Amino acid sequence: MTALAGRPAAATAERRYGGVSLWMDTVDDDLTPRPALDGDCEVDVAIAGAGYTGLWTAYALLRLDPALRVLVVEREIAGFGASGRGRGHAPRHDRRDR
Repeated sequence: MTALAGRPAAATAERRYGGVSLWMDTVDDDLTPRPALDGDCEVDVAIAGAGYTGLWTAYALLRLDPALRVLVVEREIAGFGASGRGRGHAPRHDRRDR
């Protein structure tokens, strides 16, 4: 990600990803996306998506065989998609028992 109008990339990332979820608002990182791959990679397993499923799959594979070359690629940042939004809650205004 490049900085916009002279602003540091971290400030731009916080503005872009802030408000997506409570997790994104409280994570202790600057949320700046990592650099894109600059060429080909030779891996044993390539995983598309750094949500719960992608990250857990990479973790489980490496626990089974630490010698595996595992690559996780993500378009945005880890946890950006639906996995990171925590939509499994029931907001108070949705209750039917009032």
